[in-house]
Parts: sequence; structure tokens; C-alpha cells
Amino acid sequence: MNCYCSNLIEGHDTHSRDIDRALANDFVEEPKRRELQQEAVARIHVQRLIDSGQDPDIWPATAAYAAWLHRKFCSRLPAQVLIVTHPDSGERIPVVPGRWSEYDVMIGRHLPPKPADLPVS
Repeated sequence: MNCYCSNLIEGHDTHSRDIDRALANDFVEEPKRRELQQEAVARIHVQRLIDSGQDPDIWPATAAYAAWLHRKFCSRLPAQVLIVTHPDSGERIPVVPGRWSEYDVMIGRHLPPKPADLPVS
């Protein structure tokens, strides 16, 4: 349920039955829904790493911890999911695991801090 809600906050409406299917390695054929399933599995995998104590032994509210989370999450995603489209220019930009975005982004309806306001990771 946590995965479903987290995805929904980001504007990714992954049905809970699709998440259950993905956890059983039963992915749908339709590309967008399959990508959402893959994202859900990656999110759950990272949460399991945290729950089992396999995360770094550092304070979670640090740039280093956020970079670890992002690297682990991205490592479970197919390459085509790690490309985003800049909302203004239409430019296709690769997501670099563990690194902050270099441009303003919007995640669902959430506006994260501007890149210039973030510490170097």
C-alpha cells in the first residue's frame, strides 16, 4: 500500500493488482503499465533493503543517503525508464543514478528544491 500511495503522489497510478502481479514477476504487455510495475518493484526492493538493515549506516536525511537510495532504485529500472523529457524544451535527458537533476523538475504535482539549492552529492 505504501508503494501504491507513493507512486500516486508522483502521478503514477499503478493499480495495486498490477503491483501484486509484478511482485510475482507477472508483468503486463502494455509498455506504460509495465514501466509502472517495474517502478513499483524497484521501490519495494529498496524499502526491503532499508527494512533489513542493508542501507548505509548514515543519517537518512543526508545527500549521501539520498544518492544511495536513487542509485539502488535506478539500478532496478530498465534503461528506457531512465530517460525524462524536459517539460519546456522537449529534450530527452538521461537520469544519472545517484546524482541530482541539473534542471528544475516536477514529480507529479510536487516541486522539489531547485538544483542550485541542493548540496553537491
